[in-house]
Amino acid sequence: MILNFKSGLLFFGLAMLPTEAAMARIVADCGVSNGKAYYAHPDRNRWQDDQTSEGRTIVDVLPDGTATVIVRNAFEVTSDVRDFGGKPLVLSRSADWSEFTIVVAYEGGTVETYLLTDKGGFRSMLMTVTRHSAGPVPPKVSAYVARCE
Repeated sequence: MILNFKSGLLFFGLAMLPTEAAMARIVADCGVSNGKAYYAHPDRNRWQDDQTSEGRTIVDVLPDGTATVIVRNAFEVTSDVRDFGGKPLVLSRSADWSEFTIVVAYEGGTVETYLLTDKGGFRSMLMTVTRHSAGPVPPKVSAYVARCE
């Protein structure tokens, strides 16, 4: 009976441990992004408007001091860039995380850059995506800006 009681306590204790997501601290929560995209494709070989009509880009600082980028789409589905093989790297940041630059690299050559600026109380995220792709999806370069909380 004591073994069962101890096993139960161990299970309860493990179940109560906070997850990485629960312990993360949000340092940027950004809304709809607007920008331009350039596709290296014969039919789209020009700059064109590109945006997310809904959704959010969120940057979390994890308990170990690293950061990651979370994307919440229009359907409220949330995904971490690491779920798709992204490797976030903090290139620079202020002590309080009010400004930072994060690069996310993916196998295959896609690179995303997230630059948060805070100028006079106006917080904005500048985002770039460079996608190198083999196959049916054309390579793309894009730049976006979003207002952040």
